[in-house]
Amino acid sequence: MAANHPNTSNWQKMEKYESKIKVVKGSPEAIFSTVSDLSRIKDSLPAQEMVKDVESTAEECTFTIDKIGRVSISVMEKTPCSLVKYALKASMPLGVNLFVQIKNAPEPATESESRIKVTLTADIPMMLKPLVGNKLQDLVDKIADTMSRRQYY
Repeated sequence: MAANHPNTSNWQKMEKYESKIKVVKGSPEAIFSTVSDLSRIKDSLPAQEMVKDVESTAEECTFTIDKIGRVSISVMEKTPCSLVKYALKASMPLGVNLFVQIKNAPEPATESESRIKVTLTADIPMMLKPLVGNKLQDLVDKIADTMSRRQYY
């Protein structure tokens, strides 16, 4: 009986969703400057028609997503030019963190290029994982794709 209790480790499991490593035009410094400042996030949000009422400062961004409700993203940690960690909060009781890792492109790079990887970790109840797992992976992939299409100066 204890295995079905919500306080046991079987009830929720930390799930990890990772993008492929993407090539990005720009130096790690330029990318870090952009992704660590949430007041600049509006242009990077996927599916603009689904995202409404965006309000942002350098450290926090809130917006509304259809069928999910109000979402808040805040910067948890910054490691200059290499990592930005965000905490996501929504009306659903899921603990979600998002990480953007930034690295120099291997030499010889013909232009100012970097590599990024987007990772999302979430505490998801086991019964919800089949419903949200693919959507979270799609979200991570869309964020990485959106970031890779931009040029950072």
